[in-house]
Parts: sequence; C-alpha cells; structure tokens
Amino acid sequence: MNHKIMRTTGILLAAAAAAAVLALGINWAQAEGTAAPVQTAAQTSAAFTYQGQLVYNGTAVNGTCDLTFRLYDAPSFGTQIGSNLQKSSVSVNDGIFTVDLDFGDGAFSGDARYLQIDINSCTNGASGVTLPMIELKAAPYALGLRPGAVISGSTGTMLTGWSESNSTAAIGLYGYAKSSSYAAYGVKGEISGAGGNGVYGVAPYGGIYGLATATSTTSYGVTGESRSSDGTGVYGWASAASGTTYGVYGEANSPNGYGVYSQGNAHVDGQLTWKPITSYLSIPAAAFVPQDNYYDGTTNYGSYVRTNDLATAVLQAPVQLPNGSTVTSMRVYWSDNDNTITGTIYLYRSNFTAIPLEMASVTTSDTGGSVTSAPDSSINYDQIDNSQYTYYVSARLPSKNSTNYVGLYGVVIEYTIDRPY
Repeated sequence: MNHKIMRTTGILLAAAAAAAVLALGINWAQAEGTAAPVQTAAQTSAAFTYQGQLVYNGTAVNGTCDLTFRLYDAPSFGTQIGSNLQKSSVSVNDGIFTVDLDFGDGAFSGDARYLQIDINSCTNGASGVTLPMIELKAAPYALGLRPGAVISGSTGTMLTGWSESNSTAAIGLYGYAKSSSYAAYGVKGEISGAGGNGVYGVAPYGGIYGLATATSTTSYGVTGESRSSDGTGVYGWASAASGTTYGVYGEANSPNGYGVYSQGNAHVDGQLTWKPITSYLSIPAAAFVPQDNYYDGTTNYGSYVRTNDLATAVLQAPVQLPNGSTVTSMRVYWSDNDNTITGTIYLYRSNFTAIPLEMASVTTSDTGGSVTSAPDSSINYDQIDNSQYTYYVSARLPSKNSTNYVGLYGVVIEYTIDRPY
C-alpha cells in the first residue's frame, strides 16, 4: 500500500541546494523557487537548515508530520554519515516544511552527500513512506572549497582560518596529507615572484610550529630546502631593536639531541654565543718548573713536587684558557705534613711589558696531611683575553724543615665559556 502511494500519487519532495559551508560560516538550504537567506556568524556549528515540499495525492500537505532524516555518501549502497535524526510534529504549511539538521562535525568535507527522508506519519494520513535519496547541492560560492578547488583573486588575503578557542589545541588552519611520500605536504606555500614568503606565521609565541612524531626514522618538524645557487632553506630574522629575540629558535629535551644541527659547514655572520658552560683546566705538578733563579732544590715526581732542602722554591706553570672565557675559581691540592709552614699558589696575567697582576691566590690551611684547599672564588681580571695577555700560576713552596714540607699535587681552574674558542 505504501509503495503504491509513493509511485502512483506522486508524493514529492522538492529540495534544491542544501549547503553546509562551514569554513565560510554559512549554513543554509533552499527550496525550489524560493530565495535562500545567507546567515553568517562569528562561529558556526555543523547544523544547517533544510527546506522541502510535500505533496500528497496532488495536494500540498497541511498539518504536522513525523520525519526521519539520514545522510549518506552515495545514492545507493553508501555509508551512512552520522546518526538518524528524528523530527516530530514538523509543521507543514501549503506543503512547505523547514527543519534544522545536524549530522555532526565532519559530515560535510567537500565530498558528495545524499539525504534520505522517511515520512513516519502525517495528520493527512500519509505514513510509512521512504522517499528517494536527494543529492545535497552546494551553494555557488561554496564550490570554491571542494577538494582540489583553487581560490583565486586580486585581494590581499584569499583564505583565513580563525579559531577563537582558548584551548592549547586550537587550530586556525589545519592541513593533512595522508601520503607517505617525501614530497607530500600538509600545507604548502609558494611565491612566484622574487620577493615574499611561501609560508608566513605571526604569533606571540611560535609563528610557525613544526612537530616530527616518527620514532623509527629521521624526521623533521620544519624542513627547509634551497635549490637556488644563492638561496636559503630556512631563514630567520629577529627584527626587534631591543630585547632578547630569535630569528630561529631550537630546543632539545634529550641530552643527546640538538636544538639546531648542521650536517656540514655552518657559518655565522656575527657573534655566536650560547648558555655559559662550566669547564675546568687541570694543571699537574709535572707542569711546574723552578723560576726566579732560585736554587733548584726541588724534586718533581710528575704527580707531586716538593722542596728538598732549606731553600724556598718558586715554581711556575703556564695556563692556557680559551679566549673569551671567564675564570670563576681556583682550587689547589696539597700535601702538608706540618702545620707550622704554608705554601701559596698565585694566578697571574701579564701584558708582556708590565709587572704581572694577581688574579687569585690559595694558601695551605695548616691542617696537616693531604688536603684540598678552599678555592679562591674572588677572581680579579676574570675575563680571559689571549690577544693581549699571557697567564700562568706561580707556586711558592716553603723550605723543608727537617722532615716537614709542603708539597703540591696540582691546580684546578674553573671557568665558564659562552662562545667559540
């Protein structure tokens, strides 16, 4: 009976151009022969308005109807998209009805969509009828957002993606490429002229963000390639005239990782600096030799040096520190078996012509036995400048008193460096 009603009495649903153009913020539908108003909003959902006409036995329906709406990706044997939408007591006036439909986010991605309507019941008696599927047509301007579409024009901005969410996962524009090919791009920007930027990002933090998630192969968050004989793969420019700014910023959490890595030559036209790194220079006893025409009454065992008789010994050793480094402390390792005599180590710098200037000094603590003296951390002239100065340490070892003496094991100078050397 129902099948016969649909075929012989001509129950009609005339619907044209149902569009869900979410990216442009426009949701509307148009019935045959009527103008469709364009509704805009700052932010829109996946819902759209559908308008149709019901005619039963040649007469436009008046009353109320219970309807079910289903969305498919093909006119037959297709996959249903979203859930069934039940609309009860839909008002129908002179055959015209209007409903709001929402099949969920992602229901309209630019591919073809087909709407199927079930007439469950109507006050005029029509019931149990499934109407033929209707293809939802796009609005003319919405056709520019189909897959493969090209948006072209003479305006400054062709496409804007805007997210007003405060969530950390907010995305203004998202590009995704499923291909595993090296030449696939989620988002690709290209400039045909001599100037400009293929992709330009502006943000208080992270204008362009690249994330590499592969764990089994080498991957890159941001990849730059230059095929020009005088080009740049990735270009960073810090244009602010004040403050700490970065043209390119890289960060690595792994102790074996690199924030910025160059396979091959790297050139810096300007000053290259990094976070100060603490390092140490160890000066062994073997480096010390007698000075100042003192009688060489010393024995140098390589790892240990001391006086052999009643003569006071002055021994010196050169200090080779990186240019631009900063001396932070000097520590001395002694052998002191007498608490009545002391030895002293001095760190000097000399400008080739004047009397050397003392930078630091450490004296034995008179505690006896093998000791490590408290370091001298109050350094004078702490900045190393190898272009104008030489540096050395001078050991003043007291004379041997019977079997008592002060011996020297070595000196450790602590320094920091924040630039190449």
